[in-house]
Amino acid sequence: RFEGHKKSVTAVATTEDNRKIISGSKDCMIFLWKRGKANPELEIDAHSLPITAISLMNNGNRVISGSEDKTIKVWDLVRGE
Repeated sequence: RFEGHKKSVTAVATTEDNRKIISGSKDCMIFLWKRGKANPELEIDAHSLPITAISLMNNGNRVISGSEDKTIKVWDLVRGE
C-alpha cells in the first residue's frame, strides 16, 4: 500500500522490472515509489491542474506526464526535474 497523494490518483505506471511505480494525481503531483517502501522516493510538483496521463521511458529514468493544464512534460527522475 502506497500513501502520499492528497487527492485521487489518476495515472499509474511501472518500470519493466516492476521495481518502481510512478503515480500522478489530481493534486498535480508525481510520486516515484520503490516496491516495498511505504513512502515516495521522489515527489515532483508537476502541473498546475490534475495529471491525466503518465508513462515511463528510458528504463524508468524518465516520465512523460499529461495534464488538464493542456501540457505534456518530460521529467528526468535521476535529477528530479
